[in-house]
Amino acid sequence: LNGGLGAVLPESKNTLLLSDASEKLSGTWHANGRDIWIGSCSAVNDKFYAFLLDNAGVHHQPVISHIGVTAPGFGNGGMRFSHDGNLAAACILAGWPWRLILSDFNNSTGQYSYPRNLYFSLTENIQPYMVEFSPDNSKLYLSTWQGGDLFQYDLTGTTETSIQASRTAVDPYEFGFFGHPLLGGDGKIYVFGGQGGLDIINNPNSTGINCNYVSNAIPIAWENYPGPGLPNMLQGYLTAHDPVIAGPFNICKGGSVNAYGILLESSQDSTIWTHSGPGTLIAENGITTATLISGDNEGTDILMVTVYGRCGITYDTIVIHTNAPETTLMPYGTHLCDSLILTPGNDFLSYQWHDGSNANSFTANAAGTYWVRVKGHSGCIISDATDVIVFPPNQVNLGADRNICNWQTVVLTTDIDYVDYEWQDDSHNSSFTAYLPGIYWVTVFDGCTYSSDTITLSETTHNLSISYNGEDTVCKIALPFLLTAPAGFDNYLWSTGATTQSINVTAIGTYGATGTDAQGCVSRDTIWVIDCLSLSDFTDADFTFFPNPADDYIQVSGRSGNPFIIRLYSVSGQLLMERKTFGDENVIISIADFACGLYFVEVNSGNKLMREKIVITH
Repeated sequence: LNGGLGAVLPESKNTLLLSDASEKLSGTWHANGRDIWIGSCSAVNDKFYAFLLDNAGVHHQPVISHIGVTAPGFGNGGMRFSHDGNLAAACILAGWPWRLILSDFNNSTGQYSYPRNLYFSLTENIQPYMVEFSPDNSKLYLSTWQGGDLFQYDLTGTTETSIQASRTAVDPYEFGFFGHPLLGGDGKIYVFGGQGGLDIINNPNSTGINCNYVSNAIPIAWENYPGPGLPNMLQGYLTAHDPVIAGPFNICKGGSVNAYGILLESSQDSTIWTHSGPGTLIAENGITTATLISGDNEGTDILMVTVYGRCGITYDTIVIHTNAPETTLMPYGTHLCDSLILTPGNDFLSYQWHDGSNANSFTANAAGTYWVRVKGHSGCIISDATDVIVFPPNQVNLGADRNICNWQTVVLTTDIDYVDYEWQDDSHNSSFTAYLPGIYWVTVFDGCTYSSDTITLSETTHNLSISYNGEDTVCKIALPFLLTAPAGFDNYLWSTGATTQSINVTAIGTYGATGTDAQGCVSRDTIWVIDCLSLSDFTDADFTFFPNPADDYIQVSGRSGNPFIIRLYSVSGQLLMERKTFGDENVIISIADFACGLYFVEVNSGNKLMREKIVITH
């Protein structure tokens, strides 16, 4: 109002705050450096009051502390806060002897505490009138209306006894009549001493008479007599207040722009901003705002302001941490069943979703792109988004039933990827390897629903078997002959390189055939053409041998009672072993030293001959 000079609101006049008010009234700055505490105390009980004054006006409900004295006449005498707002002193003319109450004051909460009662004489009528603190708050000065002196208390002692003992009369009068002491803007204390002018305490921070009390330092003509009172100034009003830099303590690396500022006590005050750290400071000296652009790396920035003001030079410093952004937990993309709860994490300072809501999570009920912007403790503003897709039913499909070749291995897979799998053997891999024909099934979970599918694998049994006259070992006497593979295959490949169904065999050797059918199944067989040792007819009725295939030995038995000869040949007709027997007996022949493969056993009794293939396996 009134162009910034202030004015009284008529509707706010004559508002009663205390019905039992006393003469005591003082004010001091709130700890926040902006608001004000108005202090007083009751005239009829032990209550001390602190009314808060802020930009909303005076709060009618005070903070009440019980530290005083309940007695008649309590209302006389003045009250002062210390210049830093941490102490309060009140003159008490109640409960003889008169006293001075010194208490602590919490300028954050408005509470008074730890009262120290500083008593006067039990025989003299020393009436305290008003108090004032030295600029550094180490001394307390008390003027007396009755009693004749202006006293100093040394507050460097903290106990009631030590402060009481430090009391010293600093005025030069044998008997005086003192008014209201008041600290001026020049750091001196002024007081009316009843001698026709103002007295001055030139060095109020000094102890005792070193405070340099000067009588009638400012003579005043009688017609301008000021009386005992001087202006009841707000304590600390003429003291420079430390500026407080407002701005974030945590900022995000990578060039984020961050604003800082202070409030000046006067438009004539000026500033100088300084900075160190990874960021970049943008500021003009003399102004109240600064901009800090964060660096690319994590670190610590120190921002300081120096204020050159009408009440002195003051400073403030703020430590700013440059941080990396936190990691959000939104999925890159996700599917929706019925509903889906999206969250970037629970430990952020604030949230803003695409629809303007501010909860730490969001329930998605439809497909679309969902985004959120969060602020972390790092000071970083982080945005994240996810695409939500409506999840269609995904029926698993293993494919059609199929035929497989002999001994073929089949890897069964699903048509798409699923969250979970369960095969017929309780395995949970995304694929299954089938080694045998049979029925196979899988149950899958796609994130919303379960589905199953079954497949049957049948084995194709096209066998390729080659022989000549029913034999797979043929004596060379049969050469040449036509060797034909069975029908039913689309392609043939012989060991000779021929690709026809039949080949002409003209020499001793091994002949193999490979057939491939339309499904791609492969079958193989082999026939041997050898140089037989005898062309005589033979029968095996009189001879037996076993086992076949054999491992370490074979046993040959003769039934005719006649001696016989046992021979072992390789497939090429080489004689490897020969043994003679003496008739009806069982002969055990060790074959452990022979390599695995196909051999021929010949048993000859002179008029009977047996020749058989044998396989040694080991």
